[in-house]
Amino acid sequence: MINGARIFGIRPGSPFLYKIAATGTKPLRYAVRNLPAGLTVDSTTGLITGALEKEGEFHMQISVSNTLGHATRGFTVRCGPTISLTPPMGWNSWNCWGLSVDDTKVRSSAQALLDKGLADHGWNYINIDDAWQARRRTPQGRSQQTINSPT
Repeated sequence: MINGARIFGIRPGSPFLYKIAATGTKPLRYAVRNLPAGLTVDSTTGLITGALEKEGEFHMQISVSNTLGHATRGFTVRCGPTISLTPPMGWNSWNCWGLSVDDTKVRSSAQALLDKGLADHGWNYINIDDAWQARRRTPQGRSQQTINSPT
């Protein structure tokens, strides 16, 4: 079954990275018909990579197959001034790690998206939130919350 966005937006010349989200008995084989110039698809990972240099709307047909059968679905890329045409699905570290974010925790969270199969359902973002926007920090780098009150 092919999951994930049916439309993807990108600006001309920007790096293109899109994982075809699909579920089924592995291994899966991925193919894309009408793939525009500048893009390639890895038939074993389902990653579409490259860059589109010109604006336009590109209509493609994604196919995913395994030993049990195959699925196909339309996929459109709009290359131009608009992006995020489909709301991104992902995970935010704040509610889990708060201010104690580190490399090991982020990598283990990303691996969990793969291991739990969430990436196969279209989850494709890890948002690292460590309170970077805090105005003040301690010497150890921790944020200090300030409350503005009227005087």
